[in-house]
Amino acid sequence: MNIQSYLRRKKADKPKFREDRRLCRACWQPKFNCFCHAIEKFDPKMEFVILIHPKESGRRISTGRMSYLSLDNSHIIRGRYFPNHPKIKILLSEPGYKNIILSPRAGATNLTGLPEQEIRKHFPQDKKLRIFILDGTWSNVGKMFRLTPEIQELQRYFFIPDSPSNIRVRKQPNDKCYCTLEAIHHTIELLGASQGFDTTSRVHDNLLKPFNWMVEGQIKRIKDNQNWRSYGHNHTKSLRVDVK
Repeated sequence: MNIQSYLRRKKADKPKFREDRRLCRACWQPKFNCFCHAIEKFDPKMEFVILIHPKESGRRISTGRMSYLSLDNSHIIRGRYFPNHPKIKILLSEPGYKNIILSPRAGATNLTGLPEQEIRKHFPQDKKLRIFILDGTWSNVGKMFRLTPEIQELQRYFFIPDSPSNIRVRKQPNDKCYCTLEAIHHTIELLGASQGFDTTSRVHDNLLKPFNWMVEGQIKRIKDNQNWRSYGHNHTKSLRVDVK
């Protein structure tokens, strides 16, 4: 076989670009996995600042970006760590805001079971609440926190999940470890009333619609796929798929 014949054959055998793999400009997902149709944006009466690790932003289920697209007045900042980050400095210096971080670290206040009267003392309505959240793996989040002095100075809050996480297609340390979107949803559930958001309306459940659609879609694709090698050895090892 001469070189011209070889090149022609190689070109003919090259896989054609699949149109359904073209990335959506909004959610950064391939067309077959685009969740934009399930987004129903709403105003939670508080701001969320999502500091997302680059590895997290490229995942199939990137719940940080999903949250950002679902919430009015939210912010998303991509990076491995953020010392002297110009946007963060602007946000922290803006008057009229109480800036906190959702982080279960030493000195953090547990919001679970905190009486409404106590919550209102922590979060008075004369200042708008702005919540920083680190989005990444547990090890990456630890590095992001340690290498960003600005967020270390923020008041820390956490909660104890009251139900297992629904992120059934990713490996978590345990079933009570919430993903970013679930953590934001539960934070709104706990603090919404103190900020003038009507939690009884269940509008914040809009957050769960694209998330649940994405999880169920991933599970269906895994169940329907007969060639597990296409997922790659390392990927299949990391999956925790609860299919019944």
